[in-house]
Amino acid sequence: MSVLPQPALSIMIVDDDDVDIRTLSRALKDVDIVDNIVVAHDGVEALDMLRSQDIGGLAWPWIILLDINMPRMTGLEFLSEIRKDPGLHETVIFMLSTSDDNHDMTEAYSNHIAGYIVKTVASGNYDNLISMIRNYTETVRFHSRRVLSHIT
Repeated sequence: MSVLPQPALSIMIVDDDDVDIRTLSRALKDVDIVDNIVVAHDGVEALDMLRSQDIGGLAWPWIILLDINMPRMTGLEFLSEIRKDPGLHETVIFMLSTSDDNHDMTEAYSNHIAGYIVKTVASGNYDNLISMIRNYTETVRFHSRRVLSHIT
């Protein structure tokens, strides 16, 4: 049985802080499996983009890096919407937050996130996140929708 090559990842950053977006984007450019980075400034914009597939024709698989505290729709509300949507519910999501509140973490994990990272306000250092993404992609075999369409 041959092993399919691991597809390159498309990552969506959902965050309302432009400084965090720029810092995170720079850090992700060093991850060799990351092929595309797309930005949404809140959950409403991200859902619209994902549901309309208005994402520049970029292919799955996706990892979404999600802030918890955003205007219009919180990260937890976004998670709930994603998990209810049959076309999006399998999306891999890492929560990035300044909140270390146990309720926020519990709620996020109850919506099946892949990891929860408490970002420090001052540092802007995403080494832990980059390590998590590398480890995750080395241990989890992602499928592309193109491959799935040939299987079903």
